[in-house]
Amino acid sequence: MNEDSLLRVQILESIDKNTFLRTKSLIKDAIQEDKKNITEIFALGLKFAKSNELNIALLIFNQLNNNAIGDVKIPFNIGLIHSLQGNHLQAIDAYKVALQIKKNDIDTLINIGSSYIDTQNYSSALEVSNIAISLNFNIAAAWINKGVALSNLNFYEEAIVAYDQAININQNSIEALSNKSVLLTRLKKFSDACDLNNKILEQAPNYARGWFNKGETLFGMNLMVDAINCYDRAITLNPNYAEAYLNKGIALHEIKQFDEAIKQYDVAINIDVNYAEAYFNKGITLHRQGHTSDAITLTGHALAINPNLTEAWASRGRLFLKIQDYENAITHFSKALTLYADLQGVQGDLLHSNMIVCNWS
Repeated sequence: MNEDSLLRVQILESIDKNTFLRTKSLIKDAIQEDKKNITEIFALGLKFAKSNELNIALLIFNQLNNNAIGDVKIPFNIGLIHSLQGNHLQAIDAYKVALQIKKNDIDTLINIGSSYIDTQNYSSALEVSNIAISLNFNIAAAWINKGVALSNLNFYEEAIVAYDQAININQNSIEALSNKSVLLTRLKKFSDACDLNNKILEQAPNYARGWFNKGETLFGMNLMVDAINCYDRAITLNPNYAEAYLNKGIALHEIKQFDEAIKQYDVAINIDVNYAEAYFNKGITLHRQGHTSDAITLTGHALAINPNLTEAWASRGRLFLKIQDYENAITHFSKALTLYADLQGVQGDLLHSNMIVCNWS
């Protein structure tokens, strides 16, 4: 099916006219007419994908997948398009089809690992990353996926080892360097984190996440004004960086600039109306200003968006405890402990609430 073939012209014409049932029929007919047409139709799908016409590319690849079974590149590209469109579960399904065709396809293993991470299925991400690494030890992306999975499974030291492997393979991997700096901050290894943040920003001075990560390290060192300056640099580089506005708000709260903190939370919410952490932290700041009722409303809204926000259950419990609504306090403390049994102070709060209402179990 060359550039001037009647069949190609007909397929493009059907796409141009949005007569997609005819497009599917023409592709099916082309494959039945001559299997060699699969290559040209595949190239046509890639052409639309590269021009960001993803729905049309997906239509072509899906029709190829229905009529040209056995080519790993077809379900792989279906998975890639779904991933680009944010349809991560559909991407995983497509990548699984590709792996049925070619069990040890490293590109598919890396991509399905990324999709597992996007769906917070970190155990599966770790599993496929290990398979990819066993097939080829020197692929940085597989080590990065492994590091992200381990980090989210709370194996921080092991995650750092994975990021170090990625950095050994590619010393300029900003992603691996940045992810490592986050964990160093989390482990309170602030000196190492500062050195790494500075190294990243030397390489990429306009890297918004780099400035954000440096702000996080400085925040951990209780250098709030310096942290705020870093968040501001990140925001200048990326004005839609909701997390930077949130964390700037938290830093402002720490230095008791409550009105300014609330402004930052509001910007974060305007960027992402479902940003649970922004509602939660706005509620906490309003509580510090004496607006307990508003704080209860906002922390409740945060939990409606993200029911697994442990700190919100605990903090809302304390708000209920303050207004002597002990039953609601007990419910919230119990839920917080269900999510994280070792949450500091909550066991005592629950015991105190139960003692007041004489509710023993």
